[in-house]
Amino acid sequence: ETDRFKTQFISVASRKLRDPLLQLRRGLYSLGQGYAGEMKPLQAELVAESSHEAEKLNDTMADLIEVAELDSGKREFKMMKLRPLDELQAARDRYADEAAAKKIHIDVRAYADLSFIEADRRALRSILDNLVSNALRYTLAEGEILLMADEHKEAVRFTVSDTGRGIEAERLGNIFERFNAFSERGSGMGLALVRRLVESLGGQISVESRLGNGSTFHFTIPVARVTESLHPVEVG
Repeated sequence: ETDRFKTQFISVASRKLRDPLLQLRRGLYSLGQGYAGEMKPLQAELVAESSHEAEKLNDTMADLIEVAELDSGKREFKMMKLRPLDELQAARDRYADEAAAKKIHIDVRAYADLSFIEADRRALRSILDNLVSNALRYTLAEGEILLMADEHKEAVRFTVSDTGRGIEAERLGNIFERFNAFSERGSGMGLALVRRLVESLGGQISVESRLGNGSTFHFTIPVARVTESLHPVEVG
């Protein structure tokens, strides 16, 4: 009951804050592009940092709203056949610039002929984006992030592994719980969203980590069903 109340409250609060935040982001973007005149170096640096923080807040609000939609049953999934390699490459490309700026290498390892999965593309994108952005946040320069996929029973197992700082053992048990005190891996809601989305798609998620030795997240998505089709018979 407490979780339900918190979810309802945060859903309403997030939606009320969305428009003011949008105006703030637009203003910071205009300043950063020089539409209000040339800025001094320190001013430009402050605007850039503020823009980055505003984007993080926007991502957190999007996570909160999506969790609320899942809880209320308003989130509709559009299931389709997706190629695992394509989705991993797209995730890498979305974060290529940020990774290059931090001198972090993102590598994709998956065979092109892996079975198709059946999933909602928006949901899978949210899962990968949360995991990759977390990996980037806690991986130092010259580090590496691996995006992998392999077939595991009747599912495709996706893996996001990094060479970052790792996670304390005592915090692994509740890392996917919402509203927990574990704030070092995002908002405390991002990984809760990841788990909800993975489970809603019929999969499971797990994490392996040791402090100082990076983290590895595994999640599974069922393979697409093979549908038989009859070929028309030529007559005459």
